[in-house]
Amino acid sequence: MNKTLLLSRLQSWSNLEIQINENEAQIINDVIKQDPVANTTGYCDIINNDLIAVFSRLNKNFLCLQEKVFELTPDFDVQFQVAQSETEESWFKIYRGKELVYEQKYINPHPPFVLPDPFEYDPDFNTTNFAYHLAQYIQKVKDHPGIVLFENAENG
Repeated sequence: MNKTLLLSRLQSWSNLEIQINENEAQIINDVIKQDPVANTTGYCDIINNDLIAVFSRLNKNFLCLQEKVFELTPDFDVQFQVAQSETEESWFKIYRGKELVYEQKYINPHPPFVLPDPFEYDPDFNTTNFAYHLAQYIQKVKDHPGIVLFENAENG
């Protein structure tokens, strides 16, 4: 697999362009302004200088964890904790079977989501934390083997 992909970045008005070579990913451009007609093929964030991404290509799903690319299959699992304050540490661990393939601890760089008055409610820390979204994607693949997570992904 040698391809350039455009990924949506969490809580950002920009996309990220990466190049995939074999089983490694490299960021090419991290300041691409979002364009509503751009064909993004996945979702990502940069946490503690590590690129963490989930994307689809060739009717398959992939995980990028600290520049290493894995095909995302139902044997992957995730454990995570989303901190419920802006000063507490969040974490997640990714397993393939029983093997730990990646672990990350971090203070979420994105503020919690809160609707403005008069609709204001308790801050939503899940919506702005990448671990929460990553866990949902991994669970969706476990629950629906063969699903393509990003249907608009280029499949060539």
